[in-house]
Amino acid sequence: MKVRAGFVSNSSSSSFIVGLRHKPKDANELHRLMFPNGDTIVQPYGISLTSRQVANRVWEDIQDIKTWVASDNQVGILAQELSSSGTDYNEFDESQPEFPNWTEDKEESQRLWDQYDSDCMEWGIKAAIKFITDNPDCEFFIVEYSDDIRSDSVLEYGEIFENLPCIKISKH
Repeated sequence: MKVRAGFVSNSSSSSFIVGLRHKPKDANELHRLMFPNGDTIVQPYGISLTSRQVANRVWEDIQDIKTWVASDNQVGILAQELSSSGTDYNEFDESQPEFPNWTEDKEESQRLWDQYDSDCMEWGIKAAIKFITDNPDCEFFIVEYSDDIRSDSVLEYGEIFENLPCIKISKH
């Protein structure tokens, strides 16, 4: 029996693919887009941030050009992100591929795993096309938040993008 003597992490993270009709000029404009009803408190699980704090953090995160999805490769980039299991995309009718039943045969297991990867990518491409088609006037960015820092858990679980086109990918 193995015994773990050190720190064991049970943290999670989630990626968010978010669409905006245009890149905001500052954090205040982003706040208006994210929280159209005005200032509020975002408080999942008893941890809280103001909506201004949330918008400021997201604003900082989207300043990196790498978070924005290039328009010439939107399908490929979004499909890669969506192909992981744990995608919460309720508007897409097709279910994500199921994990295969593994066998004792390593070659057969590898074949099943390769097929699963291929099926996930095919699903991701279809989901990406639908998301882009449903949001034709949007530019997209991808951010990731985890619950290993208390304030970041507000970003991961606080439904901060509920007023924007968004897909959440849980990576628990």
